[in-house]
Amino acid sequence: MKNNGFEIIKKILVAGLVLFSLSGYAFAQTSVNDKAQTKTKMRAKKPKNIDESKSSNPTLNSITGGGSGWRLQGALTHVPKTRNDNEDTTDILARADYTFNNKHRVRLQQVWTKFYGKYSSEYEFKAYDTQIGHYYTMGSKPWGVNLLWKNHANVPISNESNRDDLITRFQSTLIGTKAFLKGKLIAFGTPYARYSWYEFKNSKSGRPLPLFDLGASLAGLYFITPQLSFYAGLTYEYQTVSNSQYDTSPSQPNRGIYQWDLSLTYQFTNALSSSLGYFQGASYIQDGRYEFAFYDNEVSRYSLGLTYIY
Repeated sequence: MKNNGFEIIKKILVAGLVLFSLSGYAFAQTSVNDKAQTKTKMRAKKPKNIDESKSSNPTLNSITGGGSGWRLQGALTHVPKTRNDNEDTTDILARADYTFNNKHRVRLQQVWTKFYGKYSSEYEFKAYDTQIGHYYTMGSKPWGVNLLWKNHANVPISNESNRDDLITRFQSTLIGTKAFLKGKLIAFGTPYARYSWYEFKNSKSGRPLPLFDLGASLAGLYFITPQLSFYAGLTYEYQTVSNSQYDTSPSQPNRGIYQWDLSLTYQFTNALSSSLGYFQGASYIQDGRYEFAFYDNEVSRYSLGLTYIY
């Protein structure tokens, strides 16, 4: 594990270079007079690799944003244990958005997890990789679909990323939204691709490392009342991995991941909301077979979240 300041600075510079070389060209078109733009994503412990550990109910507020300048968001999501072999956790999310105009927005995001119980000795308080992102709102609306292009890169500060000698992980996501039933139902479609760069081809333990992920999410957000909304979503991901140092075959078996998300959100004020959620995710390739389950007592989780936007 590399802990010196030079290595951390180098990783931050590499992550920023990868991100802005792919999306930074859009900033040249920015003018200061325009206005513009997305809900908290709750983390499922399994599988960790879906959207960097977060998932669930993006509220209309967090997809579209609102106003120019700074927007700060904090969220707490508590996930109680459902079996004796797991433990309670609380996710803490901090997010800062800066909107330049009605097309360009940048984001800095950090997530931590607090563990409770007898299995918390390894990580009592755990930090995930910092994310630096850019959002670009496209002008064209094919078939009335609003399109938002998101690019983000990871600054590898987590124990796992340092253990695997991760340089950076880059993800590009296209977010499409369309309103139905006079705006009461919002449909989401989000295809994405993610690639990871490492200093070495294998981890120190010889464990295969995730390389390329291709996935998509389909979801719907229904407003029961102006304050109460119901969200349902399914994420599907196909992942390729590197060879283990103990394996001389051309490639390791690839991984397939899926995740269900359901949540009920109540908006107390424009700034404060609370969510009750359910999520379940696992590999859909089991012993050479394809399996999907809506409920599995080993990986299904419930959550209670509180979000504040300033």
